[in-house]
Amino acid sequence: MDALGLGRKRSWEDQVVAYIANDYPFRYEEMGEAGARKLIQTAVKAGAVVGIESESSVAGLVELMVAFGEDFERSPDGAWAKRMMKNEMAPGELRVHLMRDRMMTRTQGRAIVAFKPEAPKG
Repeated sequence: MDALGLGRKRSWEDQVVAYIANDYPFRYEEMGEAGARKLIQTAVKAGAVVGIESESSVAGLVELMVAFGEDFERSPDGAWAKRMMKNEMAPGELRVHLMRDRMMTRTQGRAIVAFKPEAPKG
């Protein structure tokens, strides 16, 4: 991702923000544009640490973070996903593909929302 020019990187980021807004409107509403951009930068940095750096791989990582949390904490496969992400013996594209396939299949493509109990009224 560092090899992209500033203009190209901004254009890619704009596309990913639009994808989040269109495909995950409730999550986008919660985080807003600034939060979406922050999440994208988190994914870029996390991916770079483990060799996941192509635009499509990082975009897949962003999608998984939107759907399951930055640390995949809302996924039943969160621990497995963290291990898969760090498995640098496999190419980044393959790791993200396998993570997305397993995690989205298990939840039938639905994003998992954190439970937030309401305070008792009264």
